[in-house]
Amino acid sequence: MRKMFALFHLILFMALCSQSMAQPMDSNPQPMARVIVKFKDDGNLLRHAAGSERASSMSLRLGFSVAHVHEIAHGHQVIKAANMSSAQLAARLSQWREVEFAEPDERLKISALPNDPMFSSQWYLLNKEAAGANFVSAWDTSTGELGTVVAVIDTGITDHPDLKNKLVPGYNFISDPTLAMNGMGRSNNPSDLGDYIDSSVRNDPAFVSLCGAAELAVDSASSWHGTQVASLIAAQTHNATGMAGAGWGLRVLPLRALGKCGGFGSDIQAAMLWAAGFAVPGVPNNPYPASVLNLSLGGPGACSQSYASIMAQVKTRAVVVAAAGNESGPVDRPANCDGVLAVSGLRHQGEKVGYSSLGKEVGISAPAGNCVNASGPCLYPMISATNSGVKGPVAPAYTDGFNYSVGTSFSAPLVAAAAGLMRDVNPSMSPAETIAKIKVAAKPFPLVTGSPVCSNANAGAPCTCTTALCGTGMLDAGAAVRLAKTNSHAIPESGWWWNAAESGRGYSLEIQGNRLFMAAYMYTADGRAVWYVSAGTMNQDGSFQGDVVEYAGGQTLSGAFKPAQVKGAVTSMQLSCSTPASCTLNWAGRSVAITRFAYDNAAKSASAPQSGWWWNADESGRGFFLEVQGNTVFAAGYMYDLLGNAVWYVASGALANQRLNASWSEYANGQTLTSEYQVAQLKNPAVGSLRLVFSDSQTAVLTLPDGRNVSLTRFVF
Repeated sequence: MRKMFALFHLILFMALCSQSMAQPMDSNPQPMARVIVKFKDDGNLLRHAAGSERASSMSLRLGFSVAHVHEIAHGHQVIKAANMSSAQLAARLSQWREVEFAEPDERLKISALPNDPMFSSQWYLLNKEAAGANFVSAWDTSTGELGTVVAVIDTGITDHPDLKNKLVPGYNFISDPTLAMNGMGRSNNPSDLGDYIDSSVRNDPAFVSLCGAAELAVDSASSWHGTQVASLIAAQTHNATGMAGAGWGLRVLPLRALGKCGGFGSDIQAAMLWAAGFAVPGVPNNPYPASVLNLSLGGPGACSQSYASIMAQVKTRAVVVAAAGNESGPVDRPANCDGVLAVSGLRHQGEKVGYSSLGKEVGISAPAGNCVNASGPCLYPMISATNSGVKGPVAPAYTDGFNYSVGTSFSAPLVAAAAGLMRDVNPSMSPAETIAKIKVAAKPFPLVTGSPVCSNANAGAPCTCTTALCGTGMLDAGAAVRLAKTNSHAIPESGWWWNAAESGRGYSLEIQGNRLFMAAYMYTADGRAVWYVSAGTMNQDGSFQGDVVEYAGGQTLSGAFKPAQVKGAVTSMQLSCSTPASCTLNWAGRSVAITRFAYDNAAKSASAPQSGWWWNADESGRGFFLEVQGNTVFAAGYMYDLLGNAVWYVASGALANQRLNASWSEYANGQTLTSEYQVAQLKNPAVGSLRLVFSDSQTAVLTLPDGRNVSLTRFVF
């Protein structure tokens, strides 16, 4: 009997009821609010009090009782209150001056799909099919000899011979005893007890109150989802038994955060912190911090402030990989959070599988499993370790072409395994650089005959992927692991670059996926400021070659829109980097060493504008490069003068209340493309006023010197 998986999505925590077939139940159970609240780090007393003390203080101030549930981190906790919704309690707390944010503690769910017949070969590890992830080539570089740890935050783990000696001690982060099914909540036992639904669950008032009647309406067998995901990453390999794990010698840290009807965001977030080696109140320290976190779970909605707060910490230590979702729509939370590598799903031919979510937040695509036949075994399943138990665990088993698994839940662990192998071969590589190299090493999407190009209009069917909606390309584990080796090229950081000995000119570099866009700011022989651009796809080895082009005749600083014209290529360039902050630029017969330009070492706030290229799509004759370091913004405007010559202006200043007020300045008589170093001179310190007002990290309004307002957005290429 093939196993059926439910389509998982995010649901609000609310108390619903159902009429039991066995006995009458309360038709109107009272709602119970469950809210995540974080207090500002500004010295206020509530921030520094213990969780239970904060709950007591909040109760007095609110005029009704709230209960402390547990802390996620210091000053960041979960509370409960009876007879109101989570949204109502969060709204009340959000009005307090001391509160940084308050939001409902919502549950997320695993991202698997119902089973259909599939083929029993591990095609996704090979390179024979277009979408194959090429792990065979990766193993030529590394088989994970160091045993790098990958955390699997999921339903827990079952005993399976193909995971023997591949696990490090994990933890159960489910804080609610009902959801944990152990009568105690959190514990050091991450065993998967089963997430089945049947009449006994439907007739249990505790589960009805917790999950809602709608979530319990249909019988389903236990998924053993955490075991499946763990086996894709690190099942024993080359042991003449069972399946091969993509990560070969990698180890798995199993963390249980999902139960019968998903898991609370607060438990998932605490598991993320603990997995990355951060302390979690009330939980012993993790002796096996993970280098990679796999989140094969999610649900609809934008990245919440609580997830963003946790990600800001976790991404400094670990690569976070998450499934994009299986709803054929927008990317799920937390895959859509900044710093997460979101993974969409591919069919064997390389096009997006119909159920996979898609969007600009996707970083990479990987095999997700699909069938091409109406009967018989599924031809392209994702083979994984599982358990034969319908309810509780019974005996180890494997999925196959009849009892098969598909979904972006199984795309994400392939990417997590590749990231684990990369950090195993180069442990000093940062999480950000690991993600950058995975993207650069990606294989281009194929043009699949008869498959329409993906758009929001056809997202529910197989479609030919684009970099705008499916990430930079298809996972190539072999190329990614080779690029991770310490003697390979590094991927340059996006931002301002210069040569300190040639300060008359500078460079703005931005890497998006495997695409590079560079503008070089310098001077012509007659002394005027000029800029050149080069753009294109980076090589799989992390280097870049391209033409350097000059434009002319476009829009002035305050003039009406005027499209620019290509004036011509002035030279070619090659860029290769030894570290993310040091590169060598070869062009115009010269080799120039360039480094990242740092001007403010203070940490910038999470709400600060994104650094990079900004523009107005209706006025594409000009653009702006912004870099935010700490509280300081450095801006360059690339445009044209009244004679049609390319010209650039710069400005800088402190960001106050999401606003920048400064003046554009122009320099002249500095270094040309081919000349020896020459100091530039300030030509005009006040070309015109600059006022930028940011509504969020990716949108702003620019007020021009003539008083006209222009909407700007981050430029995605």
